[in-house]
Amino acid sequence: MRKIAIDHMPLENNPLYSNDFCSYYIFSRIMYPLFTFDGKKIVKNACKSITIKKNKYIIKIKDNINFYNGRTVTVKDYYDSFVSVMGKMCYGKYLLENVKKIYIDNDQIIIILKRKDLFFLDKLSYYSFSPFEENLTCGPYYVETIGKDIMILKKNIYYEDSKEIKSLEFVQYRRNDVRDFLNNKLDMTNITTFPLKLIEKLKPEVHNSNLMFVLKFNSKLMSKKYRNVRRYILSAIDKEKLNHLLNDVYIVKNDFSLNDEKYNYKRKVSKFNSVEKLTLGYTNYYPNKIIADELQRQFLDKKVNVELVQYNLCEKNNCDIYIDIVFSPFFFKESFYLSKYFKIVNGKKYKILCNIYEQTKNKLIYKKIMKRCNSTANIIPLLRSKYIYLRSSEMKKTNQNKVNFYEMWAKWRKNTKFGAI
Repeated sequence: MRKIAIDHMPLENNPLYSNDFCSYYIFSRIMYPLFTFDGKKIVKNACKSITIKKNKYIIKIKDNINFYNGRTVTVKDYYDSFVSVMGKMCYGKYLLENVKKIYIDNDQIIIILKRKDLFFLDKLSYYSFSPFEENLTCGPYYVETIGKDIMILKKNIYYEDSKEIKSLEFVQYRRNDVRDFLNNKLDMTNITTFPLKLIEKLKPEVHNSNLMFVLKFNSKLMSKKYRNVRRYILSAIDKEKLNHLLNDVYIVKNDFSLNDEKYNYKRKVSKFNSVEKLTLGYTNYYPNKIIADELQRQFLDKKVNVELVQYNLCEKNNCDIYIDIVFSPFFFKESFYLSKYFKIVNGKKYKILCNIYEQTKNKLIYKKIMKRCNSTANIIPLLRSKYIYLRSSEMKKTNQNKVNFYEMWAKWRKNTKFGAI
């Protein structure tokens, strides 16, 4: 058994309905979606063949897929998962909001969309779109044990890749995971909380992530009345200085695209006279306190007085402004802009632009989307995070050597018959 550190247990134990990062980190190993991202493009995964006729998707699943108890997975198992997700208020339901009809015909899944969506196959790569029936799953692993601070996965012996580690134990650590790794008590450290000051000394592995540090506002400050307040707060932030304080490890972001392009917008900023102290919230996860302290200093230099408030992850947050980490389960560059949260906070006109872009991938429309998001300042990008971790030599020998599980799938695919769509 190999032990892997995590900073928090999944917020939802049902992989059909979950969407937090720790759920993604663990449940990506137990599910088997129809498509996956191989690091460059969307490719077939559990899908054997696909035919696309305008807004109609005809999908045939692979033969010989098995649940971990040996039962053969059928097309109805995939269909049932889609139906279950569409009947629940969850992230997966949002991804399927453009689905007009889904049914089985001639042992194939038929999906008919309301409108064209050039990102639909990307969306179908989401891990929730995989069979899950009474805790039965058909991915490389299955969940054997769920405890307060641990989750144990066992290898699915009916899964095609027999080189997987027999069992994985995910253990919640708030601190000291690096110390335990160096004392051979862990096989992999937490990927999101590595002490940045130890990077030069310990030489951990560093990869781009699909996580971004942002500033969000409460409902009062989100109103149109306070738009100039939000813009002023945005103008008060020195992101380069913030990143320098964090050893220049992360990527400074003025937009939410998952690429290295830099976007800068000229904006008029009204003067802001704060007559009341604002609260700036953060959760007690590294390096949030460092970020909060620096933002407090920067705001004070611009005559914005803020009081720091620490709150727990699962608590209701009543702060005026708060530091958050947004997560996308996808790696295409537009994934944040096209997400449910961004469409909600940026309003109806923004959502219309997104719908047009999903149908066309028109670059001018994409620029309008970015400009509108930046102009409203309803959510402020700060830094794109990195996955930073240490792992044992045993972990390096297996498919578990990748934090990005799309890459893990890609490695597995080298020994299979699957190819690009």
